[in-house]
Amino acid sequence: MASLGRTFSSLRPRRFLLSNGTKSFQRYLLTPVPTYKAGNLNLACPEKLPETPPEYPGYKVCKEDFKYVERLLPKDIVPPPPAESLTGVPTPSGWIPPNENGLKRPYFVNRTKNHMFPLYLEVKYHGTRILTKICKIDGNIWKLESDLRTYLQERSTKEIFTQVHEVSSFIRVRGDYCEDVCKFLLSKGF
Repeated sequence: MASLGRTFSSLRPRRFLLSNGTKSFQRYLLTPVPTYKAGNLNLACPEKLPETPPEYPGYKVCKEDFKYVERLLPKDIVPPPPAESLTGVPTPSGWIPPNENGLKRPYFVNRTKNHMFPLYLEVKYHGTRILTKICKIDGNIWKLESDLRTYLQERSTKEIFTQVHEVSSFIRVRGDYCEDVCKFLLSKGF
């Protein structure tokens, strides 16, 4: 026995790397693994542990140069739209700001945090069921549904089927009517 209490009493199977990259234990080739006794525990330890951590190179904190780093970091929130785009003129990307007329209606559709319409196309059952979903509706949701239905009925030859969910405040329309609903929301001033 060694002076540190090292024993070869525990025989453990050695781990081998197979040709396919997996690790396997061979049961028939048992080799002794050195263990150290610490009280009632047998701990398998490496032969030599590093005594001191490696030394790292020095560094200097320069707070005035952090402004260059801040430009590279992603933004936490979406910045507000520029003031010149709030006049009602579309931006080069096609985004149109909301109008004051939208606040005068009995219903209101809030925009998302990215200043876009909460308008989503849901494709279910491997593309056999397509739904247009309008979220974030405040006010009289039934009046919005009837106005939207009459607007879509004028532009479509098919019958319009809608579902109103008052608690979650959204409306679903059967079919892909995203562009028509977007034009409807813009015409109402949202």
